[in-house]
Amino acid sequence: MNGTMPLLRAIKEATGKEVASGAAASICAVLAQNYKNKKLFAMKDLIEVIDNVGSLDAYLADYYDFKSSLSNQYFEASQKMELSLRQSKSVDSYIDYVAPQNIGVITTNWDTCLWESKNFENVIQLHGIAGQPESIVLPGEFASDEDIAEILESQGLVIEDELIRSQVQRMFRGDFRRPLSAALVTAGSWLRNAQTIIVWGHAFHPYDSEVCSLAWEVSRTAKKSKNLIVINPSEQDREVCRFLFSSTKIEYKEFES
Repeated sequence: MNGTMPLLRAIKEATGKEVASGAAASICAVLAQNYKNKKLFAMKDLIEVIDNVGSLDAYLADYYDFKSSLSNQYFEASQKMELSLRQSKSVDSYIDYVAPQNIGVITTNWDTCLWESKNFENVIQLHGIAGQPESIVLPGEFASDEDIAEILESQGLVIEDELIRSQVQRMFRGDFRRPLSAALVTAGSWLRNAQTIIVWGHAFHPYDSEVCSLAWEVSRTAKKSKNLIVINPSEQDREVCRFLFSSTKIEYKEFES
């Protein structure tokens, strides 16, 4: 199955419209920006939102429904084994040669293929995992977006009404806010301490700008020189890498798909 098929199904379920596979991530990013704007308005005037709509959950129902659909579609596709890890003996052999041990895998995928694989022990699902809707980070969203909740709490934000407080917590990813933030910090630590970084199957697109910004910050602050290996990059990927990793040795490797 095409890896975007569950996303296409979720978009159709949420909007009633069918979209082309190549446009799926961009459309998802547009939906995510709309949801971010709604959350921003809710933070600015929570009382008005509740007075007008009845509850914060009702106001953000389309956001929660879309993430739930997306989570379920990817979870079901993973469980039915409709999705699988990309296979390439030549790439696998090359990675084993370059990095035979102490491998950490960072992915923005939502499916559970890497998480459940017996071939990888250390996996970070940077943008959440299928089957846990509240953990899902949409294209255009940042896992670090929800850190605003920490700031509000540190400034003494107190919501007396228990129901409203629980709905505000849900808006900030509920129980998954801190694990996602911790995952982001751990990913940064892995990248900062890694001697070799291999990029495979990740496109440096605007809707994955969190990974790009994390990589850029690491390249600027890391004390040790690194080797960056990018497998089957597009010309856009090459340009972005040259910008982000100007002081890093970069190798581009081409393998047959």
